[in-house]
Amino acid sequence: MTTFKEEDYKGKLIEIGKYLSSLKKDELWMDENFRQIRMKAYKCFLNDGYLWKLPKKQKGSPLRVVCKKEEQQAQVIAEFHYSA
Repeated sequence: MTTFKEEDYKGKLIEIGKYLSSLKKDELWMDENFRQIRMKAYKCFLNDGYLWKLPKKQKGSPLRVVCKKEEQQAQVIAEFHYSA
């Protein structure tokens, strides 16, 4: 089971990450809210605690979801650029 890095996300992305890390409904979620979270989670996955979106096309690459400030986005881009 992957531990979700909740501090890197906000809003609905936290709910999606929590769901993907446990595959359980939070007690505070209403049924309709849970249905929406589960539907959005079908398009995502967790890897090393980070949230990723599945590609829209079958041959595409997954996209890491970055939700914080520009400096973190720049850091993520640099990490992927230097690891390639």
